[in-house]
Amino acid sequence: WGLPPVPQAASASEVVLGLHLVRRGEPVVVVEGPVDAAVCGPGFVATLGAHMSPQQAALIANSGASEAIVLYDGDKGGEDGAPKAAELLAGLIPCRYGVCPPGEDPGSLGRDRSLECALAIASEIEISGLRSAEIRSPKLGMPIPFVRNLEKR
Repeated sequence: WGLPPVPQAASASEVVLGLHLVRRGEPVVVVEGPVDAAVCGPGFVATLGAHMSPQQAALIANSGASEAIVLYDGDKGGEDGAPKAAELLAGLIPCRYGVCPPGEDPGSLGRDRSLECALAIASEIEISGLRSAEIRSPKLGMPIPFVRNLEKR
């Protein structure tokens, strides 16, 4: 926009929206956009895009969450960004990742459907070790693509 940066203000790479609503000891769901986090509510945080910085990963890991579940948009940016974000987080906190069904994002799915996707990523991978093509959400009736479990290093 051509505006000069505000002195001593955080840059986008240092901000995680909704971090104050993370409950200690519970999973946190990491989404791309602030509207997605706002629509989905407590337990969802936004990285302001599909790119996650090391500073954002550290903030999420230090939130007190038990694990991070990256649930990015079902588009090219989400497909590319989710594994990279999960790799950053996996060195700090147990992490799993996936993307929404094609053309969807957590905001369009809403809180209940986004939680269902996130929990399917978390539980089905941990229990069965299935590959992403084999995982179907019972309520969504769609495959949940690009699911991977990353253990804390």
